Amino acid sequence: MRMIRQVTTIGLASACCLALAAAPASAGDRRGGGHGGGDPFKVIAGKFDGPFQLADGYGNSIIVTQAGKGEVTQIDLRTGGTKTLATGVAGASGASLINGKIAVVTGEEPTEGGPPADEQMMAARGPATGPVPPNFASLLVGRPGGTLTPVADFLQFQEEHNSDGQDTDNPDFLDSLSNPFAVVEDRTHRGFALVTDGGGNAVLRVDRKGNIEEFFVPDVVRTGVCEGRPNNDPAHTGCDPVPTGITNGPWGSVYVAGLSGEAPGEGRVYILDAWSGKLRKTLTGFNSPTGVAVDYRGNVYVAELLCGAPDGPPPTDPNEIAKVGRIVKVTPNGQRTYAQATLPNGLLLSGGKLYASTWSIAFFFGAVGAGQVVQVNDNAFGPDPDGC
Repeated sequence: MRMIRQVTTIGLASACCLALAAAPASAGDRRGGGHGGGDPFKVIAGKFDGPFQLADGYGNSIIVTQAGKGEVTQIDLRTGGTKTLATGVAGASGASLINGKIAVVTGEEPTEGGPPADEQMMAARGPATGPVPPNFASLLVGRPGGTLTPVADFLQFQEEHNSDGQDTDNPDFLDSLSNPFAVVEDRTHRGFALVTDGGGNAVLRVDRKGNIEEFFVPDVVRTGVCEGRPNNDPAHTGCDPVPTGITNGPWGSVYVAGLSGEAPGEGRVYILDAWSGKLRKTLTGFNSPTGVAVDYRGNVYVAELLCGAPDGPPPTDPNEIAKVGRIVKVTPNGQRTYAQATLPNGLLLSGGKLYASTWSIAFFFGAVGAGQVVQVNDNAFGPDPDGC
């Protein structure tokens, strides 16, 4: 599936773009309950274009991928100051520091003649030219401020292996073959990195030489509204799993968010064995999940990017757009609480604190510089009064 194909339903109308661009960026509606004082959200840094994946940085810092600029930016958690670590990376979608180097994954290459919404989305994902030659659907690695070198080609891998097994010869083929979304370190040292490929519907392991292998290939989702949904061939009806966010968890685990074709209530979080990639457990009932984080107690945090997005005409009021999206906290016993945050995408637990990239796809609507990275405090979470 093309990554987040339906995000444009939130607001492509020019009136919406103009209204949102004029609106001040914020973490979103401050509703939420629970214990603890202070503001539910604290803005760490802002004026980003498409803040996607978050990861630990050098020293007391975190890094964020700016998909709208094709950049990787470091944020000092003490001062909020920023520093560019990589720039001109066309299609940049996710980044992490691995062995002191920057590892960046890029999404699919824009294609001419595709649906207008897809063309606009991909045009916004980064410049076509820059310091780094375009290498779409790839993993690039390098030193901060230096040249990033492509080390793995995911499109070539999917052309040869077709992880999800769907019919790519069908003239009505709906999917992109490869559309990487996020990257984390492979902490087992069996490889260098783990990458979610939303187009290939697979989580892939890349070794230090750039060799790629399948780590986890989730099944097509066939429950709820996904039951019987047309797909690329009769054998694969249902919703493509579309792996998005990924994080290393406690006790030798890896957590992966699955968009499940953006079907309401059908999003997944897959809990995998970090060595073998075997499925340990699946959490269900999410709405368009992207980022995922987990603490050492087993509390899982999930960013629901499009929760509350309207089915009909897009809202033109920035205050209404600000209500789209939320973060879900799931305790080990299954209890769920919610924090409303605008268009959250990446999540990161660092130093015992939860961070989120918000207003993450506002740049699709022409709202340049509206993205933020915020600290999400415990008192942001409470009962959900509205649902999705």
